[in-house]
Amino acid sequence: YFDPDLCQFLHIAGSSDVDSVKEAYKSASVTAHVLPFLGEMEWAYAASDLTVCRSGASSLTEMSVVGLPGILVPYPYAADDHQNRNAEIFEEKEACIVIQQADLKPLELAELVANLGSDSSRLEQMAQSLRSLAPHNPADAICDLIENKTS
Repeated sequence: YFDPDLCQFLHIAGSSDVDSVKEAYKSASVTAHVLPFLGEMEWAYAASDLTVCRSGASSLTEMSVVGLPGILVPYPYAADDHQNRNAEIFEEKEACIVIQQADLKPLELAELVANLGSDSSRLEQMAQSLRSLAPHNPADAICDLIENKTS
């Protein structure tokens, strides 16, 4: 059961899709905050229990650092299919759920969001798995790479 009154939705749609995304939420009678862009993603992550997003390296790194469970929809046209490969790693660790864009159906996604949102133990397990995938001491790793390249 999906109760939109128990959820807040923040949808970062891109400037070309803001109006159509707002209309889609309105026609579904779901209240949502639809933005073209958000520079302060830390605020979105801090306010979120679950995310639905692509599976680019930056998004996955941010999710793993903050332990934010998610449903990943890999971008099907990404170079060398890298988003699918990224998503597979997170799915194997049970840190995220992966749905291919071609298989994405609005009602099934809403049901999945509702089920996950009401399963705090599963969300916590996913968060722990995510944190285990977070980079450790990234500044040290970058410095080591630079030193190894220059020596």
